[in-house]
Amino acid sequence: MRTWPEKSAESLRNLILYAEGMVEPGVIRLIAFNERQTIFLHFNANFVTGHVETCIHESGLSEQVALPSRAEIEHYARYFFSTFANGQVELCVEGLDPVECDIYIPMNMMMTGSVDDSVAGFVEKHLQRQAMSNPVVREEPGSRG
Repeated sequence: MRTWPEKSAESLRNLILYAEGMVEPGVIRLIAFNERQTIFLHFNANFVTGHVETCIHESGLSEQVALPSRAEIEHYARYFFSTFANGQVELCVEGLDPVECDIYIPMNMMMTGSVDDSVAGFVEKHLQRQAMSNPVVREEPGSRG
């Protein structure tokens, strides 16, 4: 998965894609997890129209398997806010042409700053919330202690 024209963020490569269920006749809900299962992205594959839609309002971060790292939080936030700011999302499968996704944004959602400011604010708030609910000091993946 990538937001065009940028390269795929490390945390959004090698996603595991599942068919979650049928939304309506001809439309299948897909969910993609990153390798550590800390990021989940929802899509609707509409076989009637031949389109894939992003569902950013139903995507997010998960702490069920592991706490998201700072990089994972930032990669998810950049995906969310870039998409929200009319970025182009593509699902990429090695050896095949990328599939451009339609962007669906609910009317009650509004972006109030730039993508970079929104990403920075999201990352900081998420890390603060994470620190308050998990006071144990932990190392980032790949760090040396």
